[in-house]
Amino acid sequence: MDTSKFLDFLASGRAWTMRNRTKALAFGVIQDYMSSWLAGDRNSDRHYFTRRTLKVALYESIVGVTIGQVLSGLLAKLFEGSTSFEARVLQVVLGYIIIIPIENTCSQIAMALIDDTYESIKEVEIEIMPTLKPTLVMHLVCSLLAPGFEPDDWITLFDNAWLMLSIYNNGLIKRKRLAAFKSTAYQGRLWQRSNTV
Repeated sequence: MDTSKFLDFLASGRAWTMRNRTKALAFGVIQDYMSSWLAGDRNSDRHYFTRRTLKVALYESIVGVTIGQVLSGLLAKLFEGSTSFEARVLQVVLGYIIIIPIENTCSQIAMALIDDTYESIKEVEIEIMPTLKPTLVMHLVCSLLAPGFEPDDWITLFDNAWLMLSIYNNGLIKRKRLAAFKSTAYQGRLWQRSNTV
């Protein structure tokens, strides 16, 4: 495997999805639909495909991709002209500890706002670490598996891994939000009952 070429691939950020906004749009639809199915999150018509699904897809295609491109571009400018092995490794590491957490944070805030209103942020504390840890592990595992694939297959490997991870993370967040909503609704009914007795 060409180590230099692979480091360039990793240093480019989430380039596998960012190269194609149409692909990001499709991934947004799939991940929201599947995570809703996993969490049992349906609309009033008992459907998993909702307006929220389209909003999530638009976010991934327009905002999410742009955030990734801007952050990766700034990091690339920081290392512009540095072609040594050490510089490439440092660029990859900085991408893991800076870009990925920022992308995760922006995504979670956006999902909370899309979900309902600002109330969804107040109801459920947005936790970064539960979704950040699996993301970093996914990158590490894919990086270890990549040498067994041809360079042309790296994008497919990371694409599929990222999609499955997004479904898992969003499913966890939706399940937590649903639990908080049900708990709040139950407490509200108890309060109304106590005031009518």
